[in-house]
Amino acid sequence: MKYLNEAGLAYLIEALQSKIKITRTEYSYTTSSAETVTFTVPAYTTDGKSTLDVYINGLRAIPTTDYTLSGNIVSLTKELTANQTVYFVVDKISI
Repeated sequence: MKYLNEAGLAYLIEALQSKIKITRTEYSYTTSSAETVTFTVPAYTTDGKSTLDVYINGLRAIPTTDYTLSGNIVSLTKELTANQTVYFVVDKISI
């Protein structure tokens, strides 16, 4: 098995950094009354090229505990009260 030496690794990192682009898209939703939030996140894809983070009032939500995900549809597992904010952050990688 062959390994990259330090110079080879540095070259690889430099080459990749010039080709990889990460685009961040953010959405927010504020409840107007007590409700269970279901939100379609258009920028999120299930092809492995994007990540999704969900925040409820600034705290990161835990997948399957605080929300479920079906495709690009996020459904919170608990009802929120009025004036609570949900943030959705999508980072998408393109080459």
